[in-house]
Amino acid sequence: MNAQSHWMVLFEALTHNEAGYFYNDQLFSGVAIKHVQGLVVGCLIYREGEQLGDYVPPYLNQPEHAILDTVLESVLEPICVNGKPYSGIVYSVSQNGHVSGENVFVDGWEGQGTNYHYDSNIRHELALDSMLGEGDLLEEMYEWDESGEILSWDVALTSKLNESEGSIAFKVGQANEISHFTVTGEFFRIIDNSEKLVCPYNKVVEELSGFKTGSISKLYVVCSQRIYTQQEALRALISALKPVRLAMSRYECKWNGLIVFAAKEGISELEVVSACSEQETAALHTLMASQYPHIKMV
Repeated sequence: MNAQSHWMVLFEALTHNEAGYFYNDQLFSGVAIKHVQGLVVGCLIYREGEQLGDYVPPYLNQPEHAILDTVLESVLEPICVNGKPYSGIVYSVSQNGHVSGENVFVDGWEGQGTNYHYDSNIRHELALDSMLGEGDLLEEMYEWDESGEILSWDVALTSKLNESEGSIAFKVGQANEISHFTVTGEFFRIIDNSEKLVCPYNKVVEELSGFKTGSISKLYVVCSQRIYTQQEALRALISALKPVRLAMSRYECKWNGLIVFAAKEGISELEVVSACSEQETAALHTLMASQYPHIKMV
């Protein structure tokens, strides 16, 4: 899902004749990086061998400088150039002039960036920050396999206006099942803005799960007062995903309503990482044993 990006190569790897610019004997569509002794001096966009204009990387608050990884003194972070921590983009170059990575460093430490599978325009990893409206910071992180199938999906949204935040993260197993599905805070805002994401939530979850019972092994709720206020959204999520196991970071009696709802929606396992007191732990076991003995306590 949305793993394919543009080809990225060094300009010197292109050939040129009257028909246009070529890479590996094919008219080139993608981005070509120009450099002088490893210092990037230009990034150009091509389509079907024709130069269209300048390429601007998509990263938020990116530094102005850009270099090839051949300039680095070491690949260990914090990375340095001329003995000083480097801030800027680093392009990693593999064989045949293929650019396998475009990563942003700030004071020597890696943050946003894109990495590609070997000699391919299929993304391997993407970390991208952007602003959603005036005060919301959106942080997206994805991983794909060589065929472009999603392996992990992690999105967080933080509001600078009211200091609220929420996140959704999950991984995909070998059998295309969703596992370790975790939600925190005002996660529903990410779902509401699904189509604004590089890898839209609604499309990828529906494609992977088909919203069938058992297709998602575990839904993990990081319990907090903020997420507790999102009962309607949590219940809608349980109804849609139909997880095998509901896992909760901690338990208090006030969560009984959600547990009962999940039981009625068909969960077969309940996991609680920690409880606030022995009395509440006993109350939970009494509830499950008396009303839902078929649900396994993990």
